Amino acid sequence: MLNLKHKLFSAAVKNYFKADAASNIFFKRGAFFKNDLICKVYYGLTSCFGCEGDKDAPIAFIDGSFLLRDRGGLLINYGCKVNKLDKKIKWYNKEGWLPCFVSEMTFKDEIHYTVTNFADKLTVDGNDFEAAYSRLEVKNSSCKVHKLYNISRYLTPLDGKTERTVAPGETAVFDFAVWADRFGKKIAYPSADPSVFGGFDEHYDSMKSYWEDRLSSVCNIMRLPDKRLIDAYKAGYVYTLIVKDGNELHVGENGYDRAFDHDSIGIIAALLTMGDFRYFEDYVASVTKNIQYPDAEWKYPWIFALYLMRTGDTSLVMKYYGEIKKHIKNTSNDRVDGIMKRTSAIDTNGLWTTDNWSALTGFWSYHYICDKLGFENEAEWAEKEYISLLDECNKRLDGLLKKYGIDYIPMSMTEPNELGQRCDPRDANWASMFLFGRWAWDCFVLGAKQYGPMLDLIDNTYAHGFERMKNSGDANFGGYPHGIFSS
Repeated sequence: MLNLKHKLFSAAVKNYFKADAASNIFFKRGAFFKNDLICKVYYGLTSCFGCEGDKDAPIAFIDGSFLLRDRGGLLINYGCKVNKLDKKIKWYNKEGWLPCFVSEMTFKDEIHYTVTNFADKLTVDGNDFEAAYSRLEVKNSSCKVHKLYNISRYLTPLDGKTERTVAPGETAVFDFAVWADRFGKKIAYPSADPSVFGGFDEHYDSMKSYWEDRLSSVCNIMRLPDKRLIDAYKAGYVYTLIVKDGNELHVGENGYDRAFDHDSIGIIAALLTMGDFRYFEDYVASVTKNIQYPDAEWKYPWIFALYLMRTGDTSLVMKYYGEIKKHIKNTSNDRVDGIMKRTSAIDTNGLWTTDNWSALTGFWSYHYICDKLGFENEAEWAEKEYISLLDECNKRLDGLLKKYGIDYIPMSMTEPNELGQRCDPRDANWASMFLFGRWAWDCFVLGAKQYGPMLDLIDNTYAHGFERMKNSGDANFGGYPHGIFSS
């Protein structure tokens, strides 16, 4: 629950808020209207819901409003304003994990709103479309007739109700739908309203069945100390599939709605670890068509090693062997003075530990692949490259530890975390090698030789990073950039 009496602002609030032009609702740069729509005042409290592979999933707000980017930035809302609120808003995923948001709000006039939103895919004349479904449940505890707040005129009633009032002491339910996305196609939306394709409950069951089926093919976590961790695991998987556009593994829906190859590789690895191999080749194709970041090339073999380890499918890995070999040879050529060259892998130019971990992961992954495929000479070459880089990294870090008297693994190969361009304690890049380099765990899983300060100081590094953050208000690795966005 969020207490809206606390004045919460985010960087996103300063942006223009493009909304329903018919209502002339615009949130202008830097403005704050005390009595305005909740979704506009608390713009930073957002998520999304949608279907697998959609182009522009609806952006969800805490009050049940949502933004349709494929409809020109259309804001769908129920007219809920901050000055009418009486209590905290409850905002949660239905059943703990489904991409279906529930917002519960109580207002000063003794009215309680419960808004439920989700999306379902409909195929019309051979084309896929996404429709957003909304249910507004209104409980009137007052002694007066309640007229519904100003509901967006773009919502199509699913139940045929034209009456928009609720009698004293009664509870009424109103169901709506609106076309939301075209899965990237530049075609007209169906001329028919979504209402002709079924009601709210029918499409809720369809949506739920789809996601249950997708989850049935991946690792099923049965028990954890807190059930919410299992729900978070399920939701994380679901949102990964919603955020992707087609088979391009995008990073986010609202702001980072694009593919970054070094992030896409990590997402593929996560899906393989969970047991999702369905679109592996399609995902690989989206990564290989344009290598953007050096560390993506350096750890390119990693996803094939994981795939081979999990499936035993040597024929598919052989199909891509030439591409894998090309990238790992380029990795060897990108070493400068023994370690990996300067990059902007963490958005600032430098000699980063995570780059060296990425290259180590790539070298050993290639060794693993060649060993399984029977390419002994290549496996031997990869092991020599791996040991050579590992020894040089350990040598560099040993000198750094002694020079500055530190006892943790720094994010840079040349200076402690307290110095340099990324010295803000809230900057999550202090853990970048664990999050993106992956040498410590994944090379262990693949049977690599491991030794030196990069292995021995892992616990110290976590302790140091969290100690620096303890007064920052964050309970995780921090954010990008400088604590604004949670990791």
